[in-house]
Amino acid sequence: MNSVSSIISHRRFQGFAHQSGSAIFRVARRAGDYVRYRLACRNVADYRSRVIAHASSRPQPDQTGIRIANAIEQEGCIAIPVQSLACPGTGALLTSVEQLFEVWRPEPARGTAARPTRQMLDEFPDIYLWGLQEPLLDLAEYLIGLPPLFVGTDFKCELTDGRTRGLRQWHLDCEDHRVFKIILYLSDVSAGGGPFDYLPLKYSEPAARALRYRSGYVSDDVMARHVPPGAAVSVTAPKHHAILFDGAAIFHRAQPPTAADRYSVTFGYMSRAPLRLRGAGPTPRLREQIMPRLSARQLACLRD
Repeated sequence: MNSVSSIISHRRFQGFAHQSGSAIFRVARRAGDYVRYRLACRNVADYRSRVIAHASSRPQPDQTGIRIANAIEQEGCIAIPVQSLACPGTGALLTSVEQLFEVWRPEPARGTAARPTRQMLDEFPDIYLWGLQEPLLDLAEYLIGLPPLFVGTDFKCELTDGRTRGLRQWHLDCEDHRVFKIILYLSDVSAGGGPFDYLPLKYSEPAARALRYRSGYVSDDVMARHVPPGAAVSVTAPKHHAILFDGAAIFHRAQPPTAADRYSVTFGYMSRAPLRLRGAGPTPRLREQIMPRLSARQLACLRD
């Protein structure tokens, strides 16, 4: 069960202080290091106190949500068919995806992934709306321990180029103490098709300590020094499978596709006072379309 004590003892709550300990004072004597350490400790203490204060208000997910939360607590990740979430709006989401594919074809990109324009995505508001459905907000709030902020979607095609760069390298999501994400496969993903890779909690936590990880990307060669062979899990699955995980807790990456492009859309959640907030909120046009369809709670989860 995802108890409050399990949330506040989570590695990302301990974060800087847990990973650094007294070592930071032995190897880094500059005043700036001490200041950062004290600020980090203060931030962790504030987060813990807010989680405890909110404990009695946390919603209780349904049985599927509890199973997902338990798996994330123990493993860091779970993959299930999206229909298993029994989430309202799933049919509209999948219909919108198919309609988008009729008008969008990925083109070679400067990076490793191609994305539709925001203006094009605005024509399919049910994709964004799905991330604001009440069962998903319940699950996000239960896992994070605080009222969630829906940070938006990332609809993309990981291109078949075999390049290992950016999000295709091992990393943690450092935007907040807990970062709940849902990756929905929109194509069949097999070996060579750019599956989502992750290191289970039992490997991610000691690796983060050994690396003294703060942020950034970790290469395969470096990570191999800190985890046993075969530690990484590759999530191969048919399209319309959802991968739910805590991106702040487990090292993860998009494996470079070598045989087929990978289509997916990611939905992200964190607290409403995150450590860092990247990207942008919904466009004015998208906001105008979705706001009349949202409850007061959903509006509160909508980012600016």
